[in-house]
Amino acid sequence: MSATLQARVQAFPDMSGARLLREIRELGYEGGYTLVTDFLREVRPAKQTQFERRFETPPRKQAQVDFAEFTVEFTDDPGVVRKV
Repeated sequence: MSATLQARVQAFPDMSGARLLREIRELGYEGGYTLVTDFLREVRPAKQTQFERRFETPPRKQAQVDFAEFTVEFTDDPGVVRKV
């Protein structure tokens, strides 16, 4: 049964422990969920992290803007609060 489980995990590495438990119960497994999750920790391949590709562009080809709102009282118009 161990070879069957390893093959299943290799084919579907993101399969949850609950799903795997349901499948192997149909094959006659009588153990518990914790044993399945412990097994998965041992045999599941490590997740590959996606890398981020950095690129540079020439000046004036791209721009980035962060929007925010502020309330300001200008000195040339005291007492008037404006949203900028």
